Amino acid sequence: MNEIKEFAEITARTADKNLLKKVVFSKAADKDIIKSVGMIKIIGNKKMMQIESFFTDGKARHFNIPIEKISESIQSISGGYMQVNLISSIGDCELKISKNGKITLLGGIKLQKNLTAQLI
Repeated sequence: MNEIKEFAEITARTADKNLLKKVVFSKAADKDIIKSVGMIKIIGNKKMMQIESFFTDGKARHFNIPIEKISESIQSISGGYMQVNLISSIGDCELKISKNGKITLLGGIKLQKNLTAQLI
């Protein structure tokens, strides 16, 4: 499984189990974006991930992702950033993309084991 897809699935599982604290997207390819932060919120009586992007002009933009579409959305968003950190109540993991395109997932295996342990 590729690392971006694996990271996205871990994010979706932690969000679904109410263990996700936040996802921080940094080092954007678009230099107008400082960073983006995703958190789980209840919007219109629905559980959503709200992603807030901070721009160099001082403005911020929000967009909401339905909980069932987190995995596919994280996959598409992650490609625009060099680093993505997932912070949860049972552990953290980090997705890094180098300038030459090498993708590394740090802490993913440990977090998956912690998620599996939560099922028991």
